[in-house]
Amino acid sequence: MGLHLANRNQTAQAQRFAATILTVAPEDDMAAQLFSHCAMAQGDFTAARLQVETTLQNQQRMGFDTTFMRQELARIKAATAAAHLDTTNY
Repeated sequence: MGLHLANRNQTAQAQRFAATILTVAPEDDMAAQLFSHCAMAQGDFTAARLQVETTLQNQQRMGFDTTFMRQELARIKAATAAAHLDTTNY
């Protein structure tokens, strides 16, 4: 459902859908990636980064593989820097 909404450029609705999934399953990397994609499409790089960081922390706490979320976090940081929105010192 979320991908269907995102593919139809209904990113706000897709982001809300992903946020709902993450409320129930905070470790869900696919929902976090959908949230991230939609947030960045709307120019909200901070929300994308914060959600992926939260999902990453939940995965670490639960002992899950964090490779996918680490890659997503790197993608967000690169996109943020490319958009000249990086105001932190990484």
